Amino acid sequence: MNIIIILLTVLTALDFQAFPEKQSTSQLTIQEIDNQYHIFDMDTGEVLKVSKTEAAVDSLIVKSSELRGKDTRGSFQSARQAFIISQDLNYQNGLARSHNLLGINYFDFGDYERAVNHYFSAIKIEEALDNDDRIASILNNFALVYAEQGNYDMTAYYLMESIEKRKSIGQTSEAFTSTNNLGVLHRRQGEYDKALDYFYMTAKGSLEEEPDSNLYMTATLNIGNTYRNQGEFEKALPYLVKAADYFENNSQRLNQVYVNLFLSNLYRDKMELETALKHALTSIELAQVERHREGLKDAHQLAAEIYELNGDFRKAHAHFQTFHQITDTLNNSERVQRINELQIRFDVEQKDKEIELLNRESDLKQAELARQDLLKNFLLAGVLFLIVITVLLTHMNRTKKRNNLSLRESREEIKEQNLQLNRLNREKDEFLNMAVHDLRNPLSSIIMITDLIREEDNISDSELNEYSNLIHISAEKMISLVNNLLDIQNKSALTANEELNIVEILKHSVENFKKTATRKNINLKCAIKDDPILVYGHSNNLVRIFDNLISNSLKYSPFNTTVNISVVTYSEHVRVTFKDEGPGISKDEQRNLFRQFGTTSNKPTGNEGSVGLGLYIVKKFTKAMNGDVWCISEPGKGSEFIFELPLAEKTNSVSEPETEVSYLH
Repeated sequence: MNIIIILLTVLTALDFQAFPEKQSTSQLTIQEIDNQYHIFDMDTGEVLKVSKTEAAVDSLIVKSSELRGKDTRGSFQSARQAFIISQDLNYQNGLARSHNLLGINYFDFGDYERAVNHYFSAIKIEEALDNDDRIASILNNFALVYAEQGNYDMTAYYLMESIEKRKSIGQTSEAFTSTNNLGVLHRRQGEYDKALDYFYMTAKGSLEEEPDSNLYMTATLNIGNTYRNQGEFEKALPYLVKAADYFENNSQRLNQVYVNLFLSNLYRDKMELETALKHALTSIELAQVERHREGLKDAHQLAAEIYELNGDFRKAHAHFQTFHQITDTLNNSERVQRINELQIRFDVEQKDKEIELLNRESDLKQAELARQDLLKNFLLAGVLFLIVITVLLTHMNRTKKRNNLSLRESREEIKEQNLQLNRLNREKDEFLNMAVHDLRNPLSSIIMITDLIREEDNISDSELNEYSNLIHISAEKMISLVNNLLDIQNKSALTANEELNIVEILKHSVENFKKTATRKNINLKCAIKDDPILVYGHSNNLVRIFDNLISNSLKYSPFNTTVNISVVTYSEHVRVTFKDEGPGISKDEQRNLFRQFGTTSNKPTGNEGSVGLGLYIVKKFTKAMNGDVWCISEPGKGSEFIFELPLAEKTNSVSEPETEVSYLH
């Protein structure tokens, strides 16, 4: 429920708008005919013709803003069309505003990486245009992204930056949007008194500027919900009722869903169950109209709890069933196909192991039968040849011992195979859990994009090209995850042994990460000798080692910092060091760094993904080349990863770096 409050904090500004997952209040098609863009509203039957001009861009941006909170798809389409025309015209003002709107839409889709990319593009243009008011709005948008990621320090930083920017240009009233968000931030951390101070400050300021505004009602709703969190129900009730009346009168159905949920929770806590149930059912009805599954799930769960308190277990069970069905639909539909593929692969490997065990058991039985036949033959021969019976018995005894030893060894092998099967089964469970978690986001993006393609009647080539690019990016993320997992199982690559120039491979890896460093304004410095440094190993493995170590340093480095890479040769080995200025790693968490699926409490600073396999792959490949890798770090002092390999040709003394390549962005 905490997420919902921050979604309601900026209903009036361009900073952010809470969108339902799907809306159908209007259906828009936008296409280019005779160098003009036409917008057709299927509900009203009206056609709006706009020329390919800057005025057309401005009208599309207005249209996108008007549809926020009412028609997500229409808002997204209008923003995209404004972006396309702005690019054609090189209309910088339109590009900045459409970038910001697209970032807001992607934020609502849960694609924070693309949202941040659009915000960066928007703020860069706005800085060139000296549009301080829009820069302040975008700073607030950055804060919302960090809030969703749980990084409250960065959230507070960007909110304060936004407020200061507003005040510096005399926009005191607009600063109240970010002031309200600061209240939300403190409320989410349980600091209710601080939260109320910011909410009352927002309500007072917005009321003086524009009575009965969306921002005033948002602050009113936040005050009521904060009092409810404190258990002060009588103080909370008038604020929540006032906000509910406003949202109903202004047909803001999505906000009605959540204000009814808050009221239902309040009355349930007061044990006024009839009124609580009325609000829960109202929330269900509104969420169904809006096709908002998250709100619908919360409302069904609340209704089930109220029916259970009333003793109506049949209806409580029905609502609990619906709640679990919606939860399963949200969690399971996107992962079924990939899980089936992974399950088939595991089943095949397991079946091969079972066949191997059966063949071994069959060989053991045949050996036992052969031993018994041999015993019978010797007994029969003993009757005929009494003179040599002692020799035959001795021979038979030796054979028995050998066979018994073979049986014991075979049983131990079977036992070891069973242990191996159990281990594979545990790894399979970890494999599936991790794959399901990390494949969910790119699969959700692909499903959303294909829905858009199916529902657009007249899709243009540019739209189709953009949709294809988005699908390609999501698919590349899934391929990257699968390749990492397959690398763990690749045993043939570990035995390769060729002479490699570590300098050439490292320079190539650094070059590949220039764009990644640029995005976070990180100074990627590489100090290395120009002369070749030769080692033995597998070239692909060495590339994966450097890529993972560089990616790891950039991933956890804050913006505007430096990552240093140095290479030093000694008499028998070469050492490559990757040093960042990140948050550092505690001694306890360092023990898990190079384990399979090992993670730390540190979060990537640029919304990058992390599955806990990169350093495990580095350790595995390094050991295969008779090398070593370790980490030196203290909390708050950055981290230093050191990679070491034996030299193919020994040198006589320690060498210092002679050249330095620096990528400062």
